[in-house]
Amino acid sequence: MYRKLSNTFERNLAINPVDVEITILEQPSHCWGFRGITGDEATLSYRVNL
Repeated sequence: MYRKLSNTFERNLAINPVDVEITILEQPSHCWGFRGITGDEATLSYRVNL
């Protein structure tokens, strides 16, 4: 994923990959939004492994 993002930035935006820093922060479930509710309100019929 990081390589693809960096390569896309380089190809489409002419930004050198050495000039790209990617940071991913996991948000707590109360910050998620889907199906019209927040993540901490959701009851899923499947297990999500993180």
